[in-house]
Amino acid sequence: MNDMTPVEGKTGGIIDISPDLESFLKEEYDRCVDTALEEERTTAIKRYNGEPYGDEEAGRSQVVARDTAEVVDYMTVSILRTLVAGDRVVEFAHKNAELAQEITETIMHLFMDRQDGYQMLHDWLKAGLLEKSAVAMTFMEEQPPKRRTVENVNALELAVMFEDGTEIIEGEQTGEDEDGPVFTVVIKEDQGPKFCDMAVPNEEFYCSTDAATIDAALLKGRRIRKHISDLVAEGFDRGELEMAGESASFDDMLRTSRDDGRYYSDGSRDGVSRQIWWHEEWARFDANGDGIAELLYIRRTGDFKVFAVQEMEEDTDHPFEDWCPFPMQHRRIGQSLADKVMDLERIATVLMRQSLDGIYHANSPRTYLHEGSIGLNTIEDLLNPSVGSIVRWKGNVAPAERTGQFNAADGFNMLEYLAGQREQRTGITRLNQGLDAETLNKTATGVSLVQAQGQQMEEYLARNFASALARLFTKKARLLKAYGQPIEVPIDGQYREVDPSKWPDDVIARPRIGLGASRKDQKLANLREMMAMQQALVQGGFVSLVGEKQLFNAAKAFVADTGMGDVNEYFMDPVDPQTGQPRPQPPKPDPAMEKVKIDAQAKAQMSEAELQLKREEAALRLKGIQEEAAAKIELERQKAAAQIELARQKAVAEGQLAREQMQAEAELEVMRMAAQRDADSERMEYDAI
Repeated sequence: MNDMTPVEGKTGGIIDISPDLESFLKEEYDRCVDTALEEERTTAIKRYNGEPYGDEEAGRSQVVARDTAEVVDYMTVSILRTLVAGDRVVEFAHKNAELAQEITETIMHLFMDRQDGYQMLHDWLKAGLLEKSAVAMTFMEEQPPKRRTVENVNALELAVMFEDGTEIIEGEQTGEDEDGPVFTVVIKEDQGPKFCDMAVPNEEFYCSTDAATIDAALLKGRRIRKHISDLVAEGFDRGELEMAGESASFDDMLRTSRDDGRYYSDGSRDGVSRQIWWHEEWARFDANGDGIAELLYIRRTGDFKVFAVQEMEEDTDHPFEDWCPFPMQHRRIGQSLADKVMDLERIATVLMRQSLDGIYHANSPRTYLHEGSIGLNTIEDLLNPSVGSIVRWKGNVAPAERTGQFNAADGFNMLEYLAGQREQRTGITRLNQGLDAETLNKTATGVSLVQAQGQQMEEYLARNFASALARLFTKKARLLKAYGQPIEVPIDGQYREVDPSKWPDDVIARPRIGLGASRKDQKLANLREMMAMQQALVQGGFVSLVGEKQLFNAAKAFVADTGMGDVNEYFMDPVDPQTGQPRPQPPKPDPAMEKVKIDAQAKAQMSEAELQLKREEAALRLKGIQEEAAAKIELERQKAAAQIELARQKAVAEGQLAREQMQAEAELEVMRMAAQRDADSERMEYDAI
C-alpha cells in the first residue's frame, strides 16, 4: 500500500491515492444513490407529520388522516416497553454460563448506564418502523488523557514515576519527611477508549444498492457535517480542510423533510467554525494487486480529498448493523410499518374530506339566484348569512337554496372498513390499545384470542429488532475484547472487576424474544407453573432433578420478570459469586436430639378439650386459694391488731417502771456521792493531823 501512504511532510493532510482507488470510490459512491428509496422515506415522514398532500382546495375540507403516526407511535411504545422493562431481550451464549452472564451484564452496563441507550434504541427502532430500514453503529472513541494530582510523593517515588514514563505536567515541593523532600505533582493519566453506540440517520448512511446485506456491500459509510475545528483537534491539517468543497452527489431531501423546514445551512460561517461534509468509509478493494480485496478504512471530505487510508486486519469488522421491520427475502431493504397503512391513510383522508364537505354543504347550502331577482342588497345579504336574517330581492323569481342528498353513514361505514383493514395489516387492534364499550358484549376468551392474534405482529417486529440488536452487541463485545480495559460492573447486586481481554472469541449474542412467548403476563404464568413443578419434585424427593441452584434460578427469573429489582434482596444464591463455590451448609441436626425434640413435641400436643378442662380446674382451684387466702389475711389482720394493742400496753407499763427505777437509782447515786464526800473530808482531816 505504498501508493496510499501519507505524502512526506504532510502530517494529517491530504494523501495521494492510486487512480484506481480514486475511481473505485467515486463509482461506488454514485452507486449508493437510491433516489426512489429517498423519496419513499421522505413521503413516509411527511405522512407521519400529517403534512398536506398538495391537492387541497380553498373552501373545501383539508383534513389529513393520521394513521401512519398512530400505528408507528403505538408500535414504538410497545416494543420499547419490552426492551427496557428489565428483561434481557438479548443475552450472550457460551458453554460457561457464568461467563456468558458476565459478558451480558457488562455489555448492558456500558450500553444503558454509561450512555443514553434508551434514546439510541428509540431512534433506531422508530426510524426502521417509518423508513423501511435503519442503521446503528458501535465504535471506539479515544479519550484525551486527564489530569490527576498526586500528593505526598517522596524523591524515590518521583524517580520511579520518571523511569516508568509517567508524564508529569507540573510539581512542587510541599514538605519533608524522614526520607527527604515530599512533592505534589500533576500527571497525565490515560483514560482508555470510550465505547459508543448510536443510531445513524438514513440521510447520513450510504451502502452499495446491489448488496443483499451490509456485510456484502463493496462500499458502506457515513457522511456527517463536522466543524473544521473538530477535525483539526483530531490531528488533520487546518489549511487543507478549509479548502475542502461541498459534496454534490446527495441532496438533503430526507434531512429537510425530517427537520420540517427547521434546517438551516451554515454556509455563512467561515474559518474553523465552518462545517464540511466528512466521510468515513469501509471499502472492499484490491489495494496490493494480489487479486483479493482488502477492507480499507478511509476518511475523506465530500469532494474526495482523502486524509487517511488504513488497511484493516482480516478479522476486523465494520461498525454498522441495520434492521428492517418486514424484510424482503434476499434483499437488504424491505417494507416499513408505514408502508402498510399509507395507502389506507390516503383513502381515509379523501373519505373524511368528502364526508365533512357533505356536512358543510348540508349546513350551509348554496343558493340559486335569478338575475332578475337581484336588488341593491341581495348579493350582500346572501354573502353575509346569519340566523333569522332576511334576503332582500325584487322581481318575480325568489332566491332558492340548492339542496342535495347527503348520506354521512356511507362515508363513516367506509372509514370503519378501512380501520378494519389497517388492523389486519398491522396487528394493532382496538383491543390491543384498550377495551371499548362494545367489548363488554364479547366473551373473555374471544377477547383474549383477538388480543393474542394482534400481538403476533408486535412480537414479530420485536424479534426482528432484537436480532439486529444481538448482532450489534456481538460486534460491541469483540470490540471490547480487542481494546477494552478492566471495568467495574454490577452483577447480581455486587460490583465485580471484569477484564474483557480474557473473553473467548466464540461468544455471540442471541435474542430472547420468542414468537408467541414473549408477553410478560404469559412468561410469568409459565414461570409460576414451572416453580410449582419444582416444588412438587422437591416434596416428592426427586432432589436429583431439582437442586438449590435450579430453585434460585427460577426465583431470579421471577424477580427479573416482575421488575422487583435485585434478586439478592429476596433470595441467596447457593453459589458464592466471588469464589464460584457452593456456600457452606449449616450442620445437620443430631438424630438423637431430633428424636428428643419429636418426643417433646408429641407430649406437648394435647387435645383442646383436655386443655379446656385443665383451664377450668385451674380456675376453680385458683378461686378457692384466693378465698382461703382472703380469710387468712383477715384473721392475721385481727391477730396483728390485738398483738399491737397488747404490745402498746406493755410498752406503757414498762416505760413507767423504767422511769421509777431510773429515779430510784438517781437518788441512790446522790446518797453515795454524799457519803463519798464525807469520807474524803474525814481522810483529809486525819492526814492533816
